[in-house]
Amino acid sequence: MMQGGSFIKHFLILSAGTLANMLLALLTTPIITRMVDPAYYGSYSLFSTYGTLALSVAGLGLDSTLVRYFYIEENDEYRAALLRFCYILPNLAFSALIAAAILILLIFRRDLVSMDNACLAGAFAIFVVILILNRTSSLVLRLHYNTKRLAWTSVLNKAVFAALAIAGLWLSGGEYGFPILVFALLVGYLVVTTYQILPERAIWHDAVFGKLVFQAWKEGLKYGLPFVAASAAGSFLGSAGQVFLGAFATTADVGIYAAALTISHIFAIIQSSFNTLWAPASIERYEKDPEEREVYIRAHKVMALVMISMGLLFILFKDVIVFLLGSGYRGASIALPFLCLQPVYYTLSETTVCGMVFMKRSDYQLYSSLIACGSCALLCWILVPVLGVRGAAIATGVSYVVFFCTRTLFSNLVFPISFNLGRLSIASFMLLAYCVWATFFAFSIAMVFYYLVAQTVVLVLYKDSLGDVLNMVRGLAGKFRRLDSEP
Repeated sequence: MMQGGSFIKHFLILSAGTLANMLLALLTTPIITRMVDPAYYGSYSLFSTYGTLALSVAGLGLDSTLVRYFYIEENDEYRAALLRFCYILPNLAFSALIAAAILILLIFRRDLVSMDNACLAGAFAIFVVILILNRTSSLVLRLHYNTKRLAWTSVLNKAVFAALAIAGLWLSGGEYGFPILVFALLVGYLVVTTYQILPERAIWHDAVFGKLVFQAWKEGLKYGLPFVAASAAGSFLGSAGQVFLGAFATTADVGIYAAALTISHIFAIIQSSFNTLWAPASIERYEKDPEEREVYIRAHKVMALVMISMGLLFILFKDVIVFLLGSGYRGASIALPFLCLQPVYYTLSETTVCGMVFMKRSDYQLYSSLIACGSCALLCWILVPVLGVRGAAIATGVSYVVFFCTRTLFSNLVFPISFNLGRLSIASFMLLAYCVWATFFAFSIAMVFYYLVAQTVVLVLYKDSLGDVLNMVRGLAGKFRRLDSEP
């Protein structure tokens, strides 16, 4: 079982990998976009996006099943059988979809059947198969807490893609941009998937050649399927602002909003690192001691202190961040305050959603996503025609607060935990008031004073967690000094 000090070490490693990947993307993406025609790059982006969407459908939600059921039994045969079930069934489902699509084309649209389209369809099919294997193999690393290798998978993927894309575009003089980018994408994912499988080859060997069948396959499939719709709803929740801006505003507004979303990804270092570790760690803890409650309360309070404080600080320095990123991002300042609520409340919901996960109530996951999506669509419909970019940001931010509330409510229905949300309500009010102020009014010295007052209130509310946060900071510093010398 992962201990507190070990959690800090893994968190540091994952954060370093996420930061390195962001920096590498910042360096290589402008080079690639200057070497390839925008039409080719747009086609490549659609190819990648459609592949991700196909993965969410073909995966049947069994990635969530793998995480939830992995720690129920500790023997290797059980885990290999679970892995086989969660990997083979999505491939069978995707193969059936491909066969059906080919049959429909041959019967109804023979005019679309050509060598170019066949090559494109073949490349897409290979891409999705690799994505399924990549997703599953990354989860195996995550479940075994092999974070050193997991942290650098995205960096390796980005490095291989960038090297092949830049070399291919340079050698071809920018010609054949789309096939070159697709080839680089496929090779990058193939290399990183192999990199992920090698240290876990024992369980993969047993999964491929073992005979044991995952006995709870019906229950596992029932648990996973709602995540397909929940994932689609989550994708809409993240992109609804852009969709409604495209319908009610201008393409320039869409670009400003997209820039603001990009800036808000600064939170990804903490959000993705914590979420990657917390899900398997909490499930493993529950399987060891189903009556435990204190560890989840403690984690919630720590993350509430960290994320609310970061949200307040982010809003205070939003204009500085936008200024450093260049003139093209200046208009994004008005959207940043409410958009920062997305990483804040999504991360907090990960600390309170554990009851649904423990009790295997994936249907409640779906209900939470649908309610949040409905509120986002309604708010966008009301606010975007009137407030434009501001309206889209407000709708998105408020909807993530709704998302947090519904996940917390449903989770406590099946697995009651006393999170003492009264203090979070006060801290959230301080944060939301700051969001409104910074969205509609220009920066003033009064905003600095408000930040100091709000931050003081948050520190007082979570004073019992301040020691945990300071210990984490000291632990991070110590781990950073010793990281290279540890095995």
